[in-house]
Amino acid sequence: MALQHSREDGVLDIQMEGRIDSLGTTDFSGELDAIITPDDRAVILNMRRLEYINSAGMRTLLEVVRKLRRQDAKFAIYSPIGPVKEVFQLSGFNRVMEIHDSRDAAIAAVTG
Repeated sequence: MALQHSREDGVLDIQMEGRIDSLGTTDFSGELDAIITPDDRAVILNMRRLEYINSAGMRTLLEVVRKLRRQDAKFAIYSPIGPVKEVFQLSGFNRVMEIHDSRDAAIAAVTG
């Protein structure tokens, strides 16, 4: 799992690459905690290069969503590939987290 991020016009854009499985969940959670600051109010997560996510990774994302809600921040995911998008739909997480097909749509969701 590799994370990169950028901030532009008040939006934190985190790009994910690789796999989120049980072995990498702790690192993933720690990296997200290091990237997301209490001042962030709009966070988007690019999943275009995420190949796999398991239930432990999904729980970590749910924790991030809860944390962002407590700090009155908006969150959206964008560009998940087929199998990852399917996991979100089958698990019902698409009803808990906003999932968009494009970066522009995700930005509009967290800034609008």
